Amino acid sequence: MKKIIISLLICTSIISCCLSGCGNDVSQNAENLISTNSVSESNKIVGIETVEPSENGWTIESILNATYICGKQLCYPLRLSDLGGDFQVDDSEKTEFSEKVNVELKHGEENICNAMYFHSDVIDGYQNAEICMLGFCELFTDKPNSISVNGITLGSSLSDVEEKIGSPDNNNKSYVYTYKSSESGNLLLSFSFDVNEQVNEIQLFIQND
Repeated sequence: MKKIIISLLICTSIISCCLSGCGNDVSQNAENLISTNSVSESNKIVGIETVEPSENGWTIESILNATYICGKQLCYPLRLSDLGGDFQVDDSEKTEFSEKVNVELKHGEENICNAMYFHSDVIDGYQNAEICMLGFCELFTDKPNSISVNGITLGSSLSDVEEKIGSPDNNNKSYVYTYKSSESGNLLLSFSFDVNEQVNEIQLFIQND
């Protein structure tokens, strides 16, 4: 696990530089049908809205408003308490740096992504501390489709990213697309792609200072 986290953070460093069902007891068949539909619906992330990319680019507020984790819309500033009781931090394998600490974000018992905090913000715990970065990697998460950034998830194509997020501020031969905040100019978002030009890593840079 630590190797995955470390590789994620190395990539970050490189980039920085360059739902419900209801039914009536009418019959057993009706109950079975409702049960089947409920299972089917539970495997979908519903209620996600996408927007047209702005010609002026994204801000941290606008990109978070278009981002969902397990169907939960994000907001700025982003805190564990805002995500709800199904989300929790697991710091049993945390990685510490001079100013920041990297931990695992879980939804129930499933690993979703890595979350990074400033040390100074987690003195009193993670619940109300602001998350400064989220990193999603297909090698790490138990739920690849848990993340949606304006409709882009792990496994989306490079052309989908260009259509739904817009042209990147920077791209390179290593298949990394980066986007900067239209307000601050700081790194805001990055997508990494595999050799098939499919997204295999998504990073959201919520706080850069």
